[in-house]
Amino acid sequence: SLSLEATTGGVEANLVEDVVVAGDVSVRTTTGSVEFRWNNVIVTNDILVSVETTTGGVDVDVVQDEELLGNVTLNAEATTGGVDFAIDIQGDVGARIESSTTTGGIDIDRKVRFVGTTSLLQSDNYPTGSNFNVSLKTTTGGIDIDAKYTP
Repeated sequence: SLSLEATTGGVEANLVEDVVVAGDVSVRTTTGSVEFRWNNVIVTNDILVSVETTTGGVDVDVVQDEELLGNVTLNAEATTGGVDFAIDIQGDVGARIESSTTTGGIDIDRKVRFVGTTSLLQSDNYPTGSNFNVSLKTTTGGIDIDAKYTP
């Protein structure tokens, strides 16, 4: 598991290939930006990933082409600021992305083998043996999504 927190300033976490995550992950700051990268991480059971800021932007990038041994619930949230989210999954990995904003828009920059609307997207194979269940939220700011699934 991992917990990174700052009151003022940015936070960055990069989980790289073959890192094993068996517990929940939290990356947050009060004032500043948060960057979170996930690249073929090994998950041994269901986990929760929280990426949050009160004032600032959130940038999340997920790449997974290896099957997960549990589902990943990923919450990315900014109270005042934008949320940029990119996911590139392959094979027996599925994803469902729910998005909401109070003031601001939701833009889908790229959608490959994902179906649905700006507020609810899912990969062609969802649900599958291992899934990312993603929630993107901002109160004041926009959400940008780049979603790609390769069978």
